Amino acid sequence: MTTEGLGNRVKRLLTANVHALVSSLESRTPQAVLEQYLREFDEVIAQARVGLGQHEAAKHQAAKAIARLNNEIERLDEQVTIALNHGDDAAARAGTERQIDLEDQLGTLNASLQEAVEKSVATETDLLGLRAKRAEMEQALAGMVA
Repeated sequence: MTTEGLGNRVKRLLTANVHALVSSLESRTPQAVLEQYLREFDEVIAQARVGLGQHEAAKHQAAKAIARLNNEIERLDEQVTIALNHGDDAAARAGTERQIDLEDQLGTLNASLQEAVEKSVATETDLLGLRAKRAEMEQALAGMVA
């Protein structure tokens, strides 16, 4: 006697029959199946494009923040020089400490920029591959129709 319940056995039998029916329908209408694959592939390509846009936006944000910090560091450098020329050691020290903090932030931002660049390149490569595969599928569909 089997320990498996009747419900599980019926479920497995129904699942097998549904899969067999779907396979039978697919083999009878390969053109329709391929057209559906193309539609699904278009959705995957659209998602990849969205991902690429997000990575490009992250690159832009990081580059903009880096430029802003570099400008601030240059401005502080000028102020530190002026403070030193006027003998204001406290202001020079405060400016230098702020520069060090900003340079630490630059390291983090540069790492973020590099990560965004790498993700962007990888996504772009994936997108090119997806588009090439879609073109192959279109050719196969055209061959079926012809």
